[in-house]
Amino acid sequence: MLRVSGSRDDDGSGPALPVNGDGPGGLHDLLPGGFMEAFDAAMSSMEIAEGLIEELGREHPESVDLIWHSFGLLRPTHGLMHKTDMIYRSHCREILQRVIKAADTRPGTAAECCIVCCETSQIAPMTVAGVGTYMRMWKAAGLPDIGHGVSAEHHEAIRGTVIDEHERMMRTKLSQSWRKLPSVIEHSPRCPATLAG
Repeated sequence: MLRVSGSRDDDGSGPALPVNGDGPGGLHDLLPGGFMEAFDAAMSSMEIAEGLIEELGREHPESVDLIWHSFGLLRPTHGLMHKTDMIYRSHCREILQRVIKAADTRPGTAAECCIVCCETSQIAPMTVAGVGTYMRMWKAAGLPDIGHGVSAEHHEAIRGTVIDEHERMMRTKLSQSWRKLPSVIEHSPRCPATLAG
């Protein structure tokens, strides 16, 4: 139980908790380690999501209402998204593009697939099809060209059908059942479409 400095249990026993964060046992000590870093990462993710919602809303005025209501779908699904803006931007952009096209927003995004490929590559050497899948997802995510003279076309030519299956499997396994718009969208007074209408 949190007690303000000077307060005691009803029976007068028990230590009081200082309100300021300077003393031992203060509120600063109650915050878990890394709290501020997690808070900053969450705020950064929110700014990115809001920026992309505004950008795509301007580019697709016919879908601005649905785009505006898509903020809840843009929740990061992996810690790496908090650490790497380009991964999170790609993830959000793909989901918002699906909203615009009225496509299913639940399957894994190319960015989520890239994270799985990255983690897998650190466990064991990847097969030709595995590398090809990673390269396909990297390109689909719109991530920067890494060069190094490696051609995705060669991997696609050798193991294209296996890469297709890997992509389908990953997107299915990474599917998020919560990541969908509600069947009824209620207009909010803050929504640009509501303000315009």
